[in-house]
Formats: sequence, C-alpha cells, structure tokens
Amino acid sequence: MLSFVLGPPELANDQNTILYSSSGEIIGEQHEGENREWVNLKDMSEAVIQATVAIEDRNFYEHHGFDIKRIFGALLKDIQTWSLKEGASTLTQQYARNLYLSHEKTWLRKMKEAFYTVRLEMFYSKDKILEGYLNTIYYGHGAYGIESASNLFFDTSSKQLTLAQASMLAGIPKGPTYYSPLNDSKRAEDRQKQILQAMYQQGKITEMEYKQAAQAKLVYKKSNAQEKERVGPYFQDFVIKEAADLLNMEVEGIRSGGYQIHTTLQKDHQLLLEEQINHAITPTSEVQAGALAMNPNTGGIIAMVGGRNYQESSFNRTVQAKRQPWFFIQAVPLLCCFREWL
Repeated sequence: MLSFVLGPPELANDQNTILYSSSGEIIGEQHEGENREWVNLKDMSEAVIQATVAIEDRNFYEHHGFDIKRIFGALLKDIQTWSLKEGASTLTQQYARNLYLSHEKTWLRKMKEAFYTVRLEMFYSKDKILEGYLNTIYYGHGAYGIESASNLFFDTSSKQLTLAQASMLAGIPKGPTYYSPLNDSKRAEDRQKQILQAMYQQGKITEMEYKQAAQAKLVYKKSNAQEKERVGPYFQDFVIKEAADLLNMEVEGIRSGGYQIHTTLQKDHQLLLEEQINHAITPTSEVQAGALAMNPNTGGIIAMVGGRNYQESSFNRTVQAKRQPWFFIQAVPLLCCFREWL
C-alpha cells in the first residue's frame, strides 16, 4: 500500500564520483554525457538483451521483482555461513540498488532494496526496467551502460553487436575487474562460454549459433581517447578500490555514488614518472613496468604507474603483480655462507 501511495520512483541517476589531486585539481570524473550513453531497448542488439537475461535473471519476464526459489537457496547458504555473500538478485533488484542505494552488504540495505524493487515493478514495464538496467550497469574501464561498453570494447554501437560480442559483454558486470577481457582474457572467455551455454540450454540460440559464437575470435578496440586524457588511471583505480575497502562497499558503488575523493596524487610528479618510464623503455619493447613515488614523511602515494599502456590492460603491476619476498632472496646466500663458515 505504501509503495502505491508514494508513486513511481524517479529513474534518473546523475551522481558522479570526482577525484581530486593533493592540490585540489580534478584528476578524474564520471561524466554523464561522456561515460553513459542512453539508448532505447529497441535500438540494442537482441543478442545482448537475451544474453543478459539468460545469465543474470532467466525468469525476468515471469516474476514480479523477486525470484523466490533463488532467494530461498541463497538465504539458506547465508544462514549456514552467517554471511551475506550469496546473491540471488533479479535484474529489477540490481537496478534498484544501482539507482537508489549503496552496495554495502547489510540486512538494512537488502530491505530497502526490496522496497524499491516493489515500486519499480509496480509502476514500470519489464522492458522499461530492462532498458534502464542495460543503460546504467557498470562494464569496467569507466564505461556505464551497454552503448558505452560497446564503443569502448568493440568500437561499435550496441545495435551492431554480434552474438559473440554480446555474450562477452554480458559477462562483465558480475565483476568488471575480473571478467574484463582486457584484464584477464582466459577468465572472460570462460564466462562467455558459460553464458552461451545458458542461452543454448534456454532455447535462445541454436547449437550452430552456440558453436560459432564460442569459436569466434574477438578483436578489441586498441585505444580510447577518453582514457588518454585521464591523469594517473592506475592510481585512480587504486583509489577507488581503497575507498570501497574502507567503506565496505563494492567498487561499482563507489564509482557511481556521487563521492568527492581527495587524494595524495601530485600531478607534476605523476607526469614526470610516466615520462621517465617512457624514456627508459623503447616504444617497441614488450617489457612492462610498474612504479610509484611516496612522500617519505606521510607515506602518501604521490605518483603511480601500473603498466605502460592502460588502454591495453588496467592490470596494475605495482600493487597487483606477485613478487618473490625480499627476505627469501636475501636469506638464501646468507644461509649458504653460514653453512660454509660452520
């Protein structure tokens, strides 16, 4: 009754997170007009619509906002582990969370999410909800919505996406860092095949279409002018991840939460560090690099480079690459000397 009295919830979501340097200069911002491009459902590839529904919410057009069977299954696992790790969110629930709530894993947030889900289902059609979801979900690398993602990954519109391309993109929102083909091609391809298999089992594609899409070699867009304009993109990703950890939220919630984050980055040092790496390694070399500069008095990071080409990979070698412990490297020769002395 309360949901009906309150009327339809507002669908607009204009909150952008802004990152500042140590001097107060803006170094990163999610721009509505640039990072998010709204397209009507009828102007999207049918393949990406079917792929998204197949993997995220196969009963989307049958339920009224909640998939009861999935919820009880996930709830049982949550109770057994005394956690909130299991998810059974429908597309409507995810859309409600993206629009109105944070991504923190608490019971209160789940109750609010349920309330907004009821209101969305009560006042908007399934197609309108699906259209909103596909236009607001985060696909990684600063791209919100299927149109921006299509341009970012394949340099094409969402209407022109092939089944192979669509199934690849549909797998990214579950974990943009982990399932981006630009970060981890093997993991992304495994999830793509999982989606294609789900579409085949649900009768959305034929066996021939399944095999052809699974075997198709995808070619990704090699550069992005928008990314080139960013100051310290590896540093920005690191800051967003740290903020998510501190606030016990998901990265996507920080990116679209309307936060103002003041960082320790010094732009002149950042540009100098990038210049030194480019000068030390020839452009044709396949050697990678990772480096950072810190303020010795505070420990604050003032510059960071996680690789030589952020457009090709946002994997941060400075903080994500595994290394042999320093102690082990130093201890081996010392132990050898000690045995000789004995």
